[in-house]
Amino acid sequence: MRTTRGILRVFTVAVIATGLISLIGACRKQGPLERLGGKTDRAIEKAGEAVEDAADKVKEGAEDAADQVKKGAEDAADSVKEAVPNGSDEATPKGD
Repeated sequence: MRTTRGILRVFTVAVIATGLISLIGACRKQGPLERLGGKTDRAIEKAGEAVEDAADKVKEGAEDAADQVKKGAEDAADSVKEAVPNGSDEATPKGD
């Protein structure tokens, strides 16, 4: 039983010491490299957002272009249907 209390006491002291060290470390001012790292992180986040925005615009442009191609193909198919009377093969060249 004494061994368990000793281990528990050492564990408790270690946890409290770790917490205090973490709190003390968090209170100090940032150095120049830490500030530069923060600025770099923010710049990378902004660049990532800009890339996502650009990708969205490209996707929208591609979808619009695909819609225009589809409409053009449908219009061409309609023109062909109008040129060929009732599905006859008259517009198809025949071999002699």
